[in-house]
Parts: sequence; C-alpha cells; structure tokens
Amino acid sequence: TRELLGLATASALVPLNSTMIAVALTDVADDFGIRSGSAGILVTIYLVMMLVGQPALGRVVDLVGARRALHWALIGFIGASAAASFAGTFPLLVIGRAAQAVFGAALTPSSQALLRSLTEPAQRGRSFGLLGSFIGAGAAAGPVIGGLVTQFGGWRGIFMINVPIAAAALWAVANLKTLPTNRVKVPGAPGLTHVLTRRAFGAAFVTQAMTTLGQYSLLLAVPVVLDGRGWSSTQVGV
Repeated sequence: TRELLGLATASALVPLNSTMIAVALTDVADDFGIRSGSAGILVTIYLVMMLVGQPALGRVVDLVGARRALHWALIGFIGASAAASFAGTFPLLVIGRAAQAVFGAALTPSSQALLRSLTEPAQRGRSFGLLGSFIGAGAAAGPVIGGLVTQFGGWRGIFMINVPIAAAALWAVANLKTLPTNRVKVPGAPGLTHVLTRRAFGAAFVTQAMTTLGQYSLLLAVPVVLDGRGWSSTQVGV
C-alpha cells in the first residue's frame, strides 16, 4: 500500500544518509580547505546522534504519538537537509548534519510503531520484512547514489536529494489510518534486563557492532584512497 511504502521510505532515509555522504567527503574537504580526515566528522556525528537519539526519541514517540512524531521528523529532516546544502562554512555544515541526524533518529521508532499498528498480526512478518529490505537497500544504494549526485551536482546535492525523497514519504503517510491496538501484558514475559543479559543476544549484539565498525571504517577510508588514485565520484560509489 501507499502508506507501507511511505513508512519504508522514511526508514530508508536513515541508512541512506549514513552511507551516501562517504563519497562526498573529499569534495567537502576540498571546498572548505580542510583535511579529508576532518570531513569524516560528518559521518561520526551522524552515527553518534543516532546512537543517543534513537532511544531518547523513541520515548518521545511514545509520549506524543507515532503519527505526529513521524510527520514532524520528516518535516524537520527536510529542513535540516536543505539547510546543510546551503551551509557556507564547515561548522555550519556540521550543525546541519547534526540536526539532520536528530530528526532522522525519530524516523525509525515512529515508522516501526506505525507499521505495527497499520498491519494485521498475520501480515506483520511480511510488512516488517519489507521494511528491513528498504533499510538494507538504502544503505547499499547510498554510495552509488552519492557518487552520481556528487559527480554531477557536487556535495551539496547529497543533502538536497533528501528533500524530494522525504517529501514523497510525507505525502504517502499524510492520511495514514492505523488499526486499534490493545496492549496485553503476558504473565511471566521476560523483561528488558533479562533480554539484554542473555548470552545469545550479547553474541549477536557484539557481532553486529563489529560488522558495523568494519563497514563504516571502509566507508571512510576507501573513497579517500580511490580519489587519490584518480577515480571519479561515480566509480568510487559503485
């Protein structure tokens, strides 16, 4: 449905912007006269804000409602992306990137909460599978899209391209109608502390953390190396 695709697109904005910027770091550094390593803060601050922001804003979503939170998060993401694209100094760009991350941090919990209330229990597995596919596709497509945009529109296009994508997601969920939900407390259900301390969960968590560390280390290093060898932004992205 239109609403489901809108929620999936909103969720995909987060990983898309975590990887898309990597290809443009060298161009950002050249434009502002800074080292490529210093430009890497645009990746770091985004991930740190996600780390801190998603749990905190997940609580905000609980308080104000997922639908309202998603609408304001998409509007804020559009504004922050546009502001970053017009940044005249590197500090202003960092501020715009941080604001983008704050609003992006609210997209995932609000989208998932709405998806749960939008679908019947028998269809939730398929719906969340589609959401996960969009998230993975967003991360994978980021460097390719970033390379094309950077080559033909400069690094500022990396931020401006979010405007039509987020606007399309906002339109898709504008009239979203959710199903009534009843919260049922299951006797004897494990609490959060119990889940976090389980050995299987800890092993999976550490594995995912190390995988992510390797992924973003490569995202920072590879574009710098290949740019030094004369590769175009599109080639680096691919």
